[in-house]
Amino acid sequence: MSVHKKTDTMNDAEKVLKGLLEGSERFRKAEAPAERERLAKGQSPKAAVLYCSDSREVVETLLGCEKRGEIFGVRLPGNVASSKVLGSLAFGVERFHIPLIIVLGHTKCGAIAAAKSGAVAEDEDLQGLVSLVALDEKENVRVQVQRILQNRTVARLVAEGKVKVVGALHDMEKGTVKVLG
Repeated sequence: MSVHKKTDTMNDAEKVLKGLLEGSERFRKAEAPAERERLAKGQSPKAAVLYCSDSREVVETLLGCEKRGEIFGVRLPGNVASSKVLGSLAFGVERFHIPLIIVLGHTKCGAIAAAKSGAVAEDEDLQGLVSLVALDEKENVRVQVQRILQNRTVARLVAEGKVKVVGALHDMEKGTVKVLG
């Protein structure tokens, strides 16, 4: 367990917040007003991606997206298809007519390491999340794909040929993203 002085943690948090807000302002100034206008009119993402909350996973970069609005992203540790995630994905494919859902797992996943350790989290929400993670990166992706395919809305759209659901794995050491068969 890490011990922090409350004032140090609060000062650090304030510094981080200030830096992030300054970064946001730099982004706003650099972005073309026409791009903001385009995005303000609505969205039509080309894919929905369920991926891990791991800070090293930036799906738009990994998948070579050129602009904002291309990905309807849903993040949860271990790329877990919880009931809330399923609702988010169903919303995306139903509302925005997204033709593709990708479950993007990755190597060196902390959620999978936590599940493998067998340690019981004190926080019941955390324990519930970890209990949905398979113990192997590829198997976890496959399990989450199956959960998504069981969602009523997704299943209907897949049956109608309007949505495809695939699993993929990002190998952090090689930098590759490969669709799982």
